[in-house]
Order: sequence, then C-alpha cells, then structure tokens
Amino acid sequence: MSSELAISQYEAPSVRLDQSLLVFVLVGAFFAVTAATMQAQSVRSAIMGTSIIAALGFVLVTTAKDQLTITQMFRGAPKLLYIYIAAMVLADIASGGAGAHLTTFVAQMIATYLFYFMIPRALIRDGRRLELVFEVFTGLAAFAAVTAFLPLLGFSTFLSLPFAVKDAYSHFSGWSASGGIIETPLVLGTFMMLATTITFYRYRQFPSRQRIAAIALFLAALIVCQSRGSMLGLGVAAVAYFSPRWLISTGWRLLILVPLIAALAGAVLLLFLYVPALSSYFRVANGSSGRVVEWASLVLMTMKSPWVGYGVGTAGDFVAGLAPVLKGLAGISVSAVDGTYFETAFDSGLIVTFIYIALFLLPVWSVAQSQMPLNEKRFFVAVGLGIFVTNIWVSNNFGGMRLTSVMITILMGLAYQYARNSRMLTPPEVSS
Repeated sequence: MSSELAISQYEAPSVRLDQSLLVFVLVGAFFAVTAATMQAQSVRSAIMGTSIIAALGFVLVTTAKDQLTITQMFRGAPKLLYIYIAAMVLADIASGGAGAHLTTFVAQMIATYLFYFMIPRALIRDGRRLELVFEVFTGLAAFAAVTAFLPLLGFSTFLSLPFAVKDAYSHFSGWSASGGIIETPLVLGTFMMLATTITFYRYRQFPSRQRIAAIALFLAALIVCQSRGSMLGLGVAAVAYFSPRWLISTGWRLLILVPLIAALAGAVLLLFLYVPALSSYFRVANGSSGRVVEWASLVLMTMKSPWVGYGVGTAGDFVAGLAPVLKGLAGISVSAVDGTYFETAFDSGLIVTFIYIALFLLPVWSVAQSQMPLNEKRFFVAVGLGIFVTNIWVSNNFGGMRLTSVMITILMGLAYQYARNSRMLTPPEVSS
C-alpha cells in the first residue's frame, strides 16, 4: 500500500465527531487530576488511557475530514520533537528504568507527539476547533475555580468529590490553601494562570463583560490557592504581554525582558519584606516551603547519573520517600515533585532536560521572529514565558495527562505551528 494513500478516500463522518472527541479529551484530562482520582490510581490510569485513545481518534478523524494523505499526516513535525523523544527513549533504556514505569513512559511519548504536533496542527486547520479548546478549557477552569471557594465556606465535599486543602498555610495567610476538587492547590494555580492569560487574550479579540468576570474569578481563585509560583508566572506573562512592540519584534530583543523581570521580582520581594500582611500571605518566613531541601536532594542524586537519569517516574518515587523529612523541616506535606526541570533531570538526565527547555523557548523565539499579528504574538510570548517560569515550581511535563500539562503542550505546539506558517487564524466568536 502506497504511503500516499489518502485517508480521506474513506468517507468522513458527517457529524462533528472531531469536536466531540476533542471535548472528551479535555474533560477526561480534567477529571484525571481531581483529588478523588489521586486516591484511586486505577481510575486515574483508565481515564488517562481513554483520553489518549480519544486523542488518537481525533487525529484520525480530522485527517480524514481535512483530506490529508498519510505522508502529509506526519509532515511538518519539528525535528527537535523527534530528537526529544529519541533522547527520552535512549535515556530510559540506558538508565535501566524502562521497566519500572514502562506503561507511563510509552503513554507519555505518544501523548507528547499528539499534543505538541498533531493536535495543534489540526486546530490550526479549523478555527472552530481552536475556539472549542479555549471555550472548554476556560469553562472547566471556571468550574474548578468555584470549587476552590467551597472549603472556605465550610463544605467538606462537592458531589461526593473530596477537596484538596493545605491547612498548614492558614498559619501564614489566615485561611487554608484550597485547590477545590483539583488534586493540589499548586495544580489549581497553574490552571488559573493559564485560564487568566487565555481569557485576557480572547478579551482583546472580542471584549465582553463575561470575560472580565471570568478573569476576576480566576484571579480570586489564584489568591485562594496561594500558589506563589503561578502568581510569579502570571506576573511574568503580564510583563511580556504589555511590553513595547519593539521588544517582542525579534528573538534577541526578548533577552531584554530578563533584567526587566529580575528587577520586577526584586521590587516585589522588597514589597513582601516591608508590608507585614503580604509578608505573611506569601510565607516569607517559611522560605521555600521545603523546596530548597527537595531540590538540593534531587540535584545531588542527579549528579550521580547526570546524562541518563534514573528512568521516567523515579523522581516521584524519590520525593515520596523524602516527604517525611520535608514535612519535618517545613511543616508542609509534599505529594509530588515540585519543579518540572528538576524532575526531568532526575528522570532522564541533563541532555533531555536541555532539549525539553528548548522545546519551550524555541517556539517563543520563533514567534518573536514571525510576522503574525501583534495580539497573537503578545499572547504566545506571554504564555510561553509565564509557563516557563511557573514550571520552576510546578511539574507540568510534556505528555502528562493532567489538563494543565495537556494545555501547555498544545499551546507550545500552536506557537511552533503559527510561527512556522507566519500567520494566525483568528478563531470565530461563538455566542453563548
């Protein structure tokens, strides 16, 4: 059978099956990160596996609807993505960790390819699909944001779903950090940072009171979850978004943002130190909430196997064993690795980590070099840099099946595709 066989010769479904599958993927990824599924790993794994199958189905259906050949289906993927996947595979084999979390590893590699390349390309081909992704994501974010307030109002569950609450934070802010039904307040923070940036971008396209209200809700939930990393990431995104046009007109000029962001961080730190209420809320006395010890431990272990790491998933196992120590030092429970880059280095080594960082920053660089409209350019630069900073504190790996990781991977893939095409398709407004 020729590789040029057009998949489109088979009759494409007349219903919008592509949109239904897309919604299923996003909703599945949302419910894979609730506090309830964290307590039922078999259910979590089933949801994640089903979502990946739905994502594959979406790619096949859209390939048929868009009348692409098999060769065209795979054409245009960034070479760096292939290098990243190959390096991940080699590192996992060399480390001897391939057998420990093999299913997770295979699923992560498939999901990375789907969400970084194939799904973003399908979204670009039909603006209605991209609009649907933004609508569903921000809708789920609004739902998650509302549930974050319920524990503070005395509710213990929502529709039998437990809440993720960190009571230790009440010593500093006066209330417990709440993630609502999401697995941790940190993950909710990333969720709110992404939703705020996306909604503001769409507000600039199509202003409405509903979007202003949504931004206010997301910001309030960000305050309630008390995620300092996500707040800093959103601050960086805001600086990038409102930067002068000339500053984001080339990749090299983006480097000027580094000292600007550093100066902003320094000014904010001084504000925290001299305003008691802010100092208490941001847990200045608590320092890094045990992260310095966690990161130092991860770095020391990584240096014993710097090039290939210990295998995908092993950083989580290591931090789980370290949790009692961190609990004693910071008084705060640690349930997962804090920091994408530390986790990637531990799992897969420094080479993979550098490639991973390049997959984040090169699309941002390419967007700055492109000729796309200013609002779209601002959005991709802002969300890319905001995510990059947030990931210092929170783990959001490419190929991860929590909704924040899925959306981050899609956004970076979109940035690459739009920069490559040097154009931007503005999604149509959908009346609600």
